[in-house]
Amino acid sequence: MIIAVGAGLASAFFYALCSVLQHRAAGQVPVRGTFSPALMLDLVRHPVWLLGTVSDGAGLSMQALALGFGPVALVQPLLVTGLLFAVVLTATLAHRRPHGSEAAGAVLCVAGVAAFLFAAQPANGVSVLSWRHGAARVANPGRHRALRRGRRAGGDDGRGRGPRSACGGRGGHADPGTLTPGPWTAGAAVCGG
Repeated sequence: MIIAVGAGLASAFFYALCSVLQHRAAGQVPVRGTFSPALMLDLVRHPVWLLGTVSDGAGLSMQALALGFGPVALVQPLLVTGLLFAVVLTATLAHRRPHGSEAAGAVLCVAGVAAFLFAAQPANGVSVLSWRHGAARVANPGRHRALRRGRRAGGDDGRGRGPRSACGGRGGHADPGTLTPGPWTAGAAVCGG
């Protein structure tokens, strides 16, 4: 998981570097019409644009590496941090501090990614998060910690899905009063149905 996070953040950095460099190069070539072949030739010959293209390839490689070691639900939100990197890189190349609105956007970006990762809690093998489930995790994290303990111990999600249902059978169709005892029962019982 550490490799996935590191490679995901490196990918975000390289994608941001690509955007900043190519934006800078586009501002340094003569103004031409939209989709002008001459504009494209000017950009392809510009070393800063080419460096941005190399950075884009590095970002793609790091993203592939990250996805090889972690789930999409972890890697893709990390790529949003590229906005934070782009703000810092743009300000650095312009020899200035980030503007207030840029800093506020970067802070909101980081907060949004943190909130998503907290709600989703991505791990290998877990790839689905409904909006209802994510909102419930944020609203009541204690309930979901008990739910995870129940799952790790071999139980289900408290709604009759999993190797054993909370009601004693498979599929959750048994009488709710007949809980099958086991280490997962407390987690399933706390989580309700």
